[in-house]
Amino acid sequence: MRYPDRLPRGSTLQLVFLGATVVLALWLGYQAADAVRSHERAVEAALIDYAGISAWEFARAAQSDIDEVLGDVFRPLRRRLGRGPLSPGVVGWNLHGAARAEGCACPGFDDPRLLFKIEMADGGTPDAARVVTEPDTASLATQRVLASLVLSQPMGRRNDGIVTAAAGELLPDPVAVGFYLSRNEQDEVEAAYGFVIPVTGLSQLLQEIYEDQALLPQPIARGQPNDSLLTVRVRDDAGLVVWQSAPGDPAEWAASERFGPDFGTLAVEATVRPEAAISVCPSTELANSIKRQASSWLSVVWAMQYASLCRMPARPRPLGSGATSHSNASMVR
Repeated sequence: MRYPDRLPRGSTLQLVFLGATVVLALWLGYQAADAVRSHERAVEAALIDYAGISAWEFARAAQSDIDEVLGDVFRPLRRRLGRGPLSPGVVGWNLHGAARAEGCACPGFDDPRLLFKIEMADGGTPDAARVVTEPDTASLATQRVLASLVLSQPMGRRNDGIVTAAAGELLPDPVAVGFYLSRNEQDEVEAAYGFVIPVTGLSQLLQEIYEDQALLPQPIARGQPNDSLLTVRVRDDAGLVVWQSAPGDPAEWAASERFGPDFGTLAVEATVRPEAAISVCPSTELANSIKRQASSWLSVVWAMQYASLCRMPARPRPLGSGATSHSNASMVR
């Protein structure tokens, strides 16, 4: 039997059509996959931006409240500077009431571990400073660490601040050290006064701020409390977690914001909670139909195919030499 040397013309056209269909299907599939990736990147960027807004707002609010507390604590001291020698005890006169004036019971402020005075000697180095504490129980090594901790801060023109020390660095337990720098006419530090409290005292103040201060704008938060939308923690560069709203490390959609130089190395880390990812974005009926317990990352991306992307409000920036530094938004895998 003899076979034709080539296919009929109709069969050739069918093969060409089939090949074109396959190529078109592959191209459309690639476009769909690329669209999904674009939505993922856009939603991810929006959620990280929300975390950055929250971190900036918390750092701003925390610094404002802590500055008020420090101002109240050191007010009796400032009024008496230049009237003769002062003992460390003057720092404790208003320590108990300063946090309460900001609406925080904060029992940690009622139990100072130390009150101190650091007098600068000739040469102005921390090692040469004379340290007086109340009670007079601090070892010479503790005094040296305390002087170094306070006098090494890059304060600029600021006179008061607060720093943290991990367990064993200054005292057996983690502590917060509030201080005030007294300057001479040449603007040189001649003495420092301050207090050492358990770090829980600072934690209690931060908790009050978290409960009272809305960290996301109303159009985004939609009246939901912070703990429904975010997890926030404050830590220093040494890894000491001063306070956190919930256990665990930052996960996806996290951003950080440093406090000012008068707060040592403290930084805020904020994370958008996964179950809140949809609720902080403008949603359509399809997005609203996704159940809370099913609002995983893929659900967010799928919903965003049919809903407008998360709005990206302009993030406020500190003015001049404002309290906070620029944000360091980053994904944490």
